[in-house]
Amino acid sequence: MPPLVMDVFSLDVMTEMLDSPLHFMNYINKRVLYHERIFAERELTILSYHLTHNLWLEDDDESSHISLSDDLAVDLDIAMLARRDNAPASDTPKGILTEYKNTFFDFIIKDIERMENPSTIELGFFLLSISGDTIDYLNNGIQKLLTLHSHDNKHHDLSIILSNNQAGLTIHCNPYKGSDAAAFLEKHCEIKKYQSKSNLWFGLSINPNNGKVRFGCNLNYQWQSSEQMEIIAKSFLSPKSIEFNKNIYGKKIGRNEKCPCGSGKKYKKCCLVD
Repeated sequence: MPPLVMDVFSLDVMTEMLDSPLHFMNYINKRVLYHERIFAERELTILSYHLTHNLWLEDDDESSHISLSDDLAVDLDIAMLARRDNAPASDTPKGILTEYKNTFFDFIIKDIERMENPSTIELGFFLLSISGDTIDYLNNGIQKLLTLHSHDNKHHDLSIILSNNQAGLTIHCNPYKGSDAAAFLEKHCEIKKYQSKSNLWFGLSINPNNGKVRFGCNLNYQWQSSEQMEIIAKSFLSPKSIEFNKNIYGKKIGRNEKCPCGSGKKYKKCCLVD
């Protein structure tokens, strides 16, 4: 298999379509990682597939390969015609750049790009590698955290474990300030990392008023058994799973029905926005 080579025209299209630094570097990382497992006549065919489906292969199955036909590049070709020649079409293929636009996930990625912090940049790459179902879970979970905090002004958090327990993420929504908030987040992540026996754990503190990222942490070291951590972990109460009421994303809720956030109040006197 020859080494990965990208021509100038392909790089030009990549930088235009993936104008976000994280999205661009995420694609380059995946191309390098999978270059012996993906077959296509044109580099832009692979880029088009990534834009519409998210380029991702099972890490634990290196025998899996995919072969892409050139007709997959049609969406990208049309988008470039719209950008360069003002063709009457969408200038961005429907997929990873459009599906989560203006969601909490999208805002987190943009917040991370504005931060000059290597730990949060690595988290950005991590987030761009997760599945669509996990992104939906994160978006719904963050909304739930903000709703719960608006009712009781207390700390709430959400944790997920990914990659066969090799990595995880905790999102904190709390009113704590400065160094107290950072220390609380890091300690929480340390315990969650130990409980899951993960080698990598990320933490994010979000503003309880709007969900914007305040700061993050990155715990990246080999998991090791520890008597002290065993004692701490056993005394650490696992948070209740966040449950999502299907009414929030399904049928219309009546004004006098109980609010799906779980407050016990009528919908019109709780989360309904007129």
